[in-house]
Amino acid sequence: YGRGKGGTTLVMALLRRGKVSFLSVGDSRIALVRSGGLVWLNRPHDYAAQLSQLAVQGEIPLDQVLRDPQRMALTSYLGSDRPLLVDVSPEPVTLVKGDRLLLLSDGVFGVLSQQEMTACIKGTAGKTAERLEKKILVKKENDQDNFTGIVLRYGYRFWGG
Repeated sequence: YGRGKGGTTLVMALLRRGKVSFLSVGDSRIALVRSGGLVWLNRPHDYAAQLSQLAVQGEIPLDQVLRDPQRMALTSYLGSDRPLLVDVSPEPVTLVKGDRLLLLSDGVFGVLSQQEMTACIKGTAGKTAERLEKKILVKKENDQDNFTGIVLRYGYRFWGG
């Protein structure tokens, strides 16, 4: 899966007329947070996802997915010489006031549990981003990947918080 070769992942969202469409390549993620719940909108393009599908189909034991040393290897990324896997929203998702969108690199969702991320989501988008960063830094992971997060809060004027 591209050992020694550089590349990048991509996640993007288009907000238009109260709806969001997305596109992703790689293992960066986009989530919709509504009423305290967090739902992943895209699928990661990593070996673990492929192994998980095999486990669900009964072709391999589930514990093999968790033990495989290559499970975090990307199966698609920009810069790869393989055909790209691209996740595109099948149709736009309608947003409601108070919804938040999280666009996250694996340095965020790979470190924090879904419950930890959800606990950070309150107040302004800026405060949410600060809480996510603080929670990641407190963990002091030895092999901490870079972490990037964009928090969008729908239904409020940008300058009004």
